Amino acid sequence: MANARMTQSQLIRHLAGRCEVSNKKAHQFLDELAQTALQETKRKGVFVLPGIGRLV
Repeated sequence: MANARMTQSQLIRHLAGRCEVSNKKAHQFLDELAQTALQETKRKGVFVLPGIGRLV
């Protein structure tokens, strides 16, 4: 079975194209989202990304 996992670069290009922003802006957004999720999970024990899931 082929690996169906999207790489970070593929995800950034996909988001940039769908949101009509540069790859750099999409990368900045993804990095900020990841940092926020980690900080909130450490601080509160959980982070919920509506429509996607939660980190605990």
